[in-house]
Amino acid sequence: MYRQILVEPSQRSLQKILWRSSPSEDVKVYKLNTVTYGQACASFLSIRCLFQLADEYEKINPDIANIIRQDFYVDHLLTGADSIPDAQYICNEISKVLKDGCFELRKWYSNEPSVVSHMDNATSSCEVLEFTAGEKAKTLGLTWSCQDDFLMYHIEEIPFKSNYTKRSVLSVLSKLFDPLGLLSPCIVLAKIFMQRLWLQKVSWDEPLTLSLSNEWSKFCKDLPNLNSLQISRHVLADFPSSLEIHGFSDASERAYGACLYIKSIDSKGFSVINL
Repeated sequence: MYRQILVEPSQRSLQKILWRSSPSEDVKVYKLNTVTYGQACASFLSIRCLFQLADEYEKINPDIANIIRQDFYVDHLLTGADSIPDAQYICNEISKVLKDGCFELRKWYSNEPSVVSHMDNATSSCEVLEFTAGEKAKTLGLTWSCQDDFLMYHIEEIPFKSNYTKRSVLSVLSKLFDPLGLLSPCIVLAKIFMQRLWLQKVSWDEPLTLSLSNEWSKFCKDLPNLNSLQISRHVLADFPSSLEIHGFSDASERAYGACLYIKSIDSKGFSVINL
């Protein structure tokens, strides 16, 4: 995505690099013409370009413009519709708009294959789509089985260590990727454990006591059990006539939490309630 965005010529002098193909050559100075990976502003500039395309398309089709603004996760479009024709229309229109900005969408997925079968860059099969927080390695990641329309978690086994430290605990914590917060009741246990290490003034590379080490080892051992969890992505009744949102929250000395349940009722009075 970044390489599709040209930088204003007057700003390219701020993107100079040194390069030579071999040690025998002289070092040459190059200016990078496009948005560059690793720069602090790169993600902002890419999203800002998407928003600009939405602004330019606002008067033509405000609904499509809003989808571009609201339904992108980094460079992934996550959207949907209540019917197959509506979903196909969204695919076609958004593809046209983004192609005008040289952002050609690829790897289309849908829980209904006919929605994307006409797209040039549709996937031939749809099994599991994995969401990541970038290229960073992770222990726990969110996946979507579009064939069954379930959200699931892919959790790798955490290697056993004889000597755990606060640094190694934090390393595991930083790799637990749960953007929807569905595993918060589990992950909060790890955060509380980390909090206890701070309260006990454990240094970064100090080996944990036997009791703390056993406790953390058990948490790491039990974590892959969440691989069996399957959560329905679709939370509404078909063509709901009314919606209700019910919120709950609670707190203790160690942590606080909140959750929202959505209740949808169809024209026949059948209700569906989901987190």
